[in-house]
Amino acid sequence: MNTTRIASDTISIPDARSCQDNVLHTEKLTIGYKNRNVVRTVGHALDLTLRPGQFVCLLGPNGAGKSTLIKTLAGIQRPLAGKVFIAQEDIYTIPKNALARKLSLVLTDAVQTGNLDVYTVLTLGRYPYANWFGTLREADKKIIVDAARATGIEQHLGKQLDQLSDGERQKVMITRALVQDTPLIILDEPTAHLDLPSRVEVVRLLRTMARHANKAIILSTHELDLALQVADTIWLMMPNQSLITGAPEDLIISGTFETAFSKSGFDFCRNTGTFRVNTPDENKTIQLNGEGYIYFWMKRALEREGYSITDDAEDIVSVQLDPEFHGTLGRAGMLYHFHAVAALLTFLREEISVKTNEPAQV
Repeated sequence: MNTTRIASDTISIPDARSCQDNVLHTEKLTIGYKNRNVVRTVGHALDLTLRPGQFVCLLGPNGAGKSTLIKTLAGIQRPLAGKVFIAQEDIYTIPKNALARKLSLVLTDAVQTGNLDVYTVLTLGRYPYANWFGTLREADKKIIVDAARATGIEQHLGKQLDQLSDGERQKVMITRALVQDTPLIILDEPTAHLDLPSRVEVVRLLRTMARHANKAIILSTHELDLALQVADTIWLMMPNQSLITGAPEDLIISGTFETAFSKSGFDFCRNTGTFRVNTPDENKTIQLNGEGYIYFWMKRALEREGYSITDDAEDIVSVQLDPEFHGTLGRAGMLYHFHAVAALLTFLREEISVKTNEPAQV
């Protein structure tokens, strides 16, 4: 068993569990697709595992194969090689009705349900458990109501689906997955068409489902910032057809994100866990003194203007942590006071030309 050593005189903590604990695992999985008899491979020899209660975010650049992997894991698309197992069973040997009790899927496509109301859409999640006549038991109805209450859509049960917002409709589909009561839920970019508050709400809901309902959840997403905050594990698809897994922090510290999303013109900042679009101008240096959130946002603003932050400068420009922003810029014996970031930046643009050997300070 692989272990992580804590110290020379302490015990070791296992970093892997028995395969029997897994809701899903793959063996030497190779994924891709055929186009006019030409095979394109997007992932090679992937060995993945997913446990109950684990929330995984699948990330990667466009074209890396995220949707192909999702479809393969869900049994929609056959792999080029290797196998996918759900609860130790090969997914392609499981009858469809039995598979519907093990796996639920939410796609990014627009929801097409005709004139169905929300409650009727949710009942579809119970059909794998219904009798030959499709009759729901009282227990099924309770599951539907409880799931709607848990996801915050109880007030919409009697509404037509087309009366809801995009975010509310997507929550209905996630609720249907919860109603289906499977140990594994797979979602392919369910937040793609949602505004920011709705994206945050949906991701937080999924995190809660994994924790409180002990569901194993895979979320394919482009929401890097959100994924770094909520995922237990990141599955990061690389441009070279490999897939690297690990805690978000480990992938940041190791520089893996910088490699995966390497593009000219911007880079991934390990200090903040975000992409930095602007490259500082080596001829524009400025000193920044301060602390707390005002310092953080002032630094962001100066870097956006192309300044490199330095600790060595002759003149002093300081940021005071008063209840309101107060900036004092000192240069050539003169002091200039500002009460807004925008005013200070405007002054720097219009009044001060910062040269290599004449740094200003903030």
